[in-house]
Amino acid sequence: MSVLVWAVSGGVLGYYALSRFSPWVSCIAGVAAAAMVFAVQRPGPREAENTGAGVRELQPPPCRGGVGRLSAPAAARLPALAGAFALSIGLVIGCVSGASARKPFSPGLPPEKIHSIGGILLDDPRAGGSGGFANIRAFAAGAELPGCGAVRASAEGTALVFFPESSIPRLKEFGRGGEVFVEGAFSSNSEKRYGKPVFSARSVHLVKPASRLEQLRTAARLSLVKTLSSLDPGGLAAALLLGSRDGLDPRLERAYREAGLSHILALSGMHLSFFSGLLAFFLIRPLGKNASALAGLLFIVVFVFIAGPMPSLLRSAIMYAIGVWALLSGMPKFTVLFLGAAFLLQIAFDPASGLSASFILSYTALAGLLLLGEKISFLARGRVPPFLAKALSASLGAFIVSAPFVSGLFGELRPGGIVSGLVVVPLTSLFMAASLLFLACGGFFPFAVHILSFLESLIAKTVSAASGIPGLGAPFFPVFVLSLFLAALVFFAEKRLRSYRSRLDSFD
Repeated sequence: MSVLVWAVSGGVLGYYALSRFSPWVSCIAGVAAAAMVFAVQRPGPREAENTGAGVRELQPPPCRGGVGRLSAPAAARLPALAGAFALSIGLVIGCVSGASARKPFSPGLPPEKIHSIGGILLDDPRAGGSGGFANIRAFAAGAELPGCGAVRASAEGTALVFFPESSIPRLKEFGRGGEVFVEGAFSSNSEKRYGKPVFSARSVHLVKPASRLEQLRTAARLSLVKTLSSLDPGGLAAALLLGSRDGLDPRLERAYREAGLSHILALSGMHLSFFSGLLAFFLIRPLGKNASALAGLLFIVVFVFIAGPMPSLLRSAIMYAIGVWALLSGMPKFTVLFLGAAFLLQIAFDPASGLSASFILSYTALAGLLLLGEKISFLARGRVPPFLAKALSASLGAFIVSAPFVSGLFGELRPGGIVSGLVVVPLTSLFMAASLLFLACGGFFPFAVHILSFLESLIAKTVSAASGIPGLGAPFFPVFVLSLFLAALVFFAEKRLRSYRSRLDSFD
């Protein structure tokens, strides 16, 4: 296990070492990943046996010489050598992926002179502001140069394009993977805000449609969004089930953000856990554990394909796939290690995603939940009602670890989300279940419509109330020091309490 953790540590350090984020992000992420070595160690060859008189340590059998056996000094060096090798491999993966992700946009011409670019749509166009936007992978750029006239050059890299409002309906039907040609100009001083060049388009020309498979995906997605949009709360349903926020009330979206609950709207592990849990509930009895897990994996692959490979959603899907592989192969379930393996796979196959706020916060929040959540729950046992302890502990663990990154990226913390999430998350799960019931009945089920309207009203009121809790302006370094102190305090207190209870148990 520690070999994989060292590989993840190297991957984190190599990937973020020269990223566009603060160097502190790289240092903290690397140290946190290395600390996982001590947090997830499995029992070694020395085990303990609890007897009536106390705890007795069991020694491993003496190693007798023989063919194929390592000497004691050589055996002692193996963990260090394996860790060093794994760290090196992780550094290579991280550095290669990081270099690819940080490759600058190269239009081939002076950006201020460019009046048109051609490229491939990388995601589904979204409505926003006075029009819409989408990322494109540019391959050509055109400009008017003094003395040369119209010039066309090859381009390379990703740009964020803002489209005029009139072109959005056609672009949505055109779908991801289509080739477009846009005329306009690059916006100045926008790269700091969006992390990539921004091109404001005046006109849009659809050049080449996407592949047949992508067209089918786009048609299915638009059909589902249209069915949900027939409801009054359809905007919230489409956001939670498909990641489409075009129909979501901007005031409600802003309230989610101000309440510190915007992660609920972003498709992630919470949503996949809900879907996979629902499938397991219906399939595990007729199909069995293994077959129902495979069915859940197939559903998740289709779901991610239709919704789109958002960083947090892709992380959850990779972890679920690793979990299914572990189940079928009989491997023990170590979720922290699954998280580390997902990180390496995701930066290797989608290097650019690792620089997004969604990616960073998704991984750090889940790491906090896994590393600190159970420990906080153990400390709260007997002091907090059981039905609150688990959810509150998970929220606190995620908040403690992700807080430095939230403050570094946004300059503000919203601790009110820790408590308000205890109410909003269950209501959201009920709302998603009712939305699925509505879809399953083909949109003709008045009872589900009434349930959805009632739940949407409750969610909106709760989120609006929570948004009134003021945020905290928090500089990065003080938040980092405080988070580090709180994490160390949780580890120390849990260890002391567990040791104290084990001493009491030995005398029972």
